[in-house]
Amino acid sequence: TLTKHYLAVVSGKLPSPKGEIDAPLKLAADGIHRIVAADGQAALTKYRVLKEKTNTLVDVQLLTGRTHQIRVHFASLGHPLIGDHLYGQPDARIPYQALQATRLKFTDPFSEKRITAELPVPALFNQLLTEAPQIEPTI
Repeated sequence: TLTKHYLAVVSGKLPSPKGEIDAPLKLAADGIHRIVAADGQAALTKYRVLKEKTNTLVDVQLLTGRTHQIRVHFASLGHPLIGDHLYGQPDARIPYQALQATRLKFTDPFSEKRITAELPVPALFNQLLTEAPQIEPTI
């Protein structure tokens, strides 16, 4: 009865205003990255576009919970999360990937009431929709 939603800013414009990414994931040979692979574990992500400009703000719901699932799924579509140094590119405007858990719904086991906890869209996410990407300088 637990439902988790995330907000993410992905690079570019997605081909559809909503969809599902059904792509199995497994650990890459480097032991760090995850990759889409036919012999991986089932992974299903639903998304819905909330705002679209140069980049896209999406509401994401995980139907499975694989490590780095959101990051790998959007990168596999050619739309990595803004600021994702592992599956996309670092971005000087944000020191982490543009991903935030935003809504949690569950049934309280004591009262049996449905509880929803929600966070607003971070102001920085709106800026990432329109400003030109800033790649961090390499040393």
